[in-house]
Amino acid sequence: MACDFYTNGREGTRIRKRFASKGEATTFEHYTLKKVEEKPWKGDKLENRRLSVLIEIWFSMYGVSLSNGQIIYQKFEHMVKAMGNPVASTFTANMYAEFRRKRMAGEITFVDSKWQKGAPSIATLNSELAKSLKNWANGKAQTL
Repeated sequence: MACDFYTNGREGTRIRKRFASKGEATTFEHYTLKKVEEKPWKGDKLENRRLSVLIEIWFSMYGVSLSNGQIIYQKFEHMVKAMGNPVASTFTANMYAEFRRKRMAGEITFVDSKWQKGAPSIATLNSELAKSLKNWANGKAQTL
């Protein structure tokens, strides 16, 4: 049985090969097409944008449509500044946990000294986390 196909339609590479059975030919064709889809020769593109850049993208694509988008954007900016504006691909749960610990201890504040009443409550921190995750998820649903 002959196997004759193009890897990417008419513009793709033509592959011709002979097999003893139709099952082998079909299996080889599916295997080859799957390998071509994975594109192993391209490799994974390394994400080297900083968190602040992703926040700007989020705001321009999604945050502007929120009634309190500017407030959320400013809070994100404060958070990123407090964490040292890491590269997004290196951002970990441990980094956020350390930020949260400092925030709970009152080492990091987002308001003027006039309004500062000490460390934020746990409810405030949980609310910040929940809102951040929700907004990031919605923003990432958009194409970056």
